[in-house]
Order: sequence, then C-alpha cells, then structure tokens
Amino acid sequence: MIKLDLDLPPMSQIVAERRRAQTGLEVKKQLEDARAEVLRVRRMAREYRAASVSRLTNDWPVSQTAWLSEIYRNLRSLRARSRDMARNNPHMKRFLGMVRRNVVGPAGIKLQVRAKNSNDELNELLNKEVEDKFREWGQPETCSASGKYSWTDAQGMAVNTMARDGEFLCRFIAADNPFGFALKFYDVAYLDETYNEILRDGNRVLMSVEVNRYDRPVAYYFTTPNYEMSPYGQERMERVRVPAEEVVH
Repeated sequence: MIKLDLDLPPMSQIVAERRRAQTGLEVKKQLEDARAEVLRVRRMAREYRAASVSRLTNDWPVSQTAWLSEIYRNLRSLRARSRDMARNNPHMKRFLGMVRRNVVGPAGIKLQVRAKNSNDELNELLNKEVEDKFREWGQPETCSASGKYSWTDAQGMAVNTMARDGEFLCRFIAADNPFGFALKFYDVAYLDETYNEILRDGNRVLMSVEVNRYDRPVAYYFTTPNYEMSPYGQERMERVRVPAEEVVH
C-alpha cells in the first residue's frame, strides 16, 4: 500500500509563489533592459546625432563619394534647373538682383590708384591718368570682345553667373582696340565635364581643367557645346587648350 501525501499547500499559496517567480523574471528583464539602455545612451554620447538612423533619416543618403564624382554626375541637371529658376521663378530672380546690387552695386567696383612719389607723397597726376585710362578701357567697345559689355556689366555678369551656375568663365584676349586687350566671356558649358584624362607628363584633366600634381590649374580645354552647333552642320565641335594664366574661372 502506497501512502499518499495529501498535505498540499493551498491554491492561494501556489498562486502567490507563481506571481513572485513571474515578478522576479520581470524585474530581471527590466534590469537587463535598463542596462542596455544605459549602454545605448553611452554609445550615442560618443557619436554624432546627425549620423543616427531613425524613421526620419532612413531615406537620407549616407554613401561616401568624392565631390568630383558628385559634380560629374549632377552638374548638368543642377545647372539646367538653376537656369530654369532664373528665368521663371520670381524668388530666384529677386535673389540674383540682390546679389548684383549688394556685391557689385549700380556703379560697379572701380579702380583707385595710390601710387606715391619718392618722397612718399601721392602722385596725383599719375594716379588720375591711370584711373582715366582704366575708365576709358571699361567702356563696352573696348572692355569686351563682343563690344556689348562694359566693365560694370562684366562684374554684374560674373557675380550673377556665379550665383546661378556656380562658376564663371572668362578669357583674356588680344583685341583690335586702342588698348590691345579685352575680355571674352564664355558659357561655363564650354568646360565639358565628361573630358577626363591622365596626360603623359603626369598632369590630369579633371572635367576639362588640366591640373598638375598639386592640383594647381595649368590649362583649360574649351569645348564647343552641342547647343552652339549649327543646325546646318557648318560648324564642328572643337576642343581648344587655353593656358590657365589667360582664364578667369
């Protein structure tokens, strides 16, 4: 005969012990969660908040690319959109007008000569002559190769083009005028961003700009853009190497 131990604890005691065990597990889990949160906060303290990943930043690109490759891929689209805004967006038009007014001004940036004599006094006669000659050269017929832009116009064009296209392109040329010198303005599209090459002398051509091993510009390659080609096929695309000392870019 087997003797049964019927001295069982009451149900309330069993429920209480189960609750205590469950509470112990919950407390342990809460402690583990708290410890993990502390570690997470400590890691965040050593990181940049802007690099954190969340639902607000999931679609924010984080790929590492060189600035040249980014410009190479996006330059034409960015320039085209910016030019479209300059033509059709009133805010962009106002911005470009403010750039010209506040950087160049209505009268432009003028030349002031402060040459001195051997006695350390200003040479008023020489200074006035140089300033007068520069003012004379600054007229449209002598300042620009096309005869359309004065020195003040050239400054306005430079700052406006910089603000709209991100760059400005101009070349010093020998001109048929009393000064033998003029400025020739180019659309920045003349620098073909698809032309990249390593030359035999070790120089590199980066988007039509030839640089030496120190990344100093040596020359520019002016390439006729497609949109300037004649519809009758009378013109052809040319690439001309221009020394860097003749170019303002």
